[in-house]
Amino acid sequence: MTGRVFGINSTGNVLAGVAGGRVNLVGTGSPILDTSRAKGDKINAYFDKARFQNPGPNQVGTLGRNALQGPGFANVDVSIVRTFPLPMLGERFNTQFRFEAFNVANRTQLGLPNTSITSSNFGKITATDGDPRILQLSLKFNF
Repeated sequence: MTGRVFGINSTGNVLAGVAGGRVNLVGTGSPILDTSRAKGDKINAYFDKARFQNPGPNQVGTLGRNALQGPGFANVDVSIVRTFPLPMLGERFNTQFRFEAFNVANRTQLGLPNTSITSSNFGKITATDGDPRILQLSLKFNF
């Protein structure tokens, strides 16, 4: 699925009645860098930091709310179930064996980049979303 949306708030310029003023977007086109780059490159700089500026005093920035899109999310879960009858106990008794795998490919799901314009980590991805690969087995007795 496509990535979650996010925005970048300005700092040090609080307008009366405006919560979380927006920054100015400099230039044209999307500030998101090429998403087909290596994962390490995306982690170090997800978007072009030079494209964002705090607006002037008492001004609202030009970047809209939730105007940017974060990294995508891809996940595959698998479940295999087999039911074994237990005729020696009667027709209604059976045992079910289940194998489940979550995030089968063990793909790292990148989180959203840091959006604090004054942070030294601005534009960097410092967290992940989702879990690593999880495998589980279960045995269930139905009666």
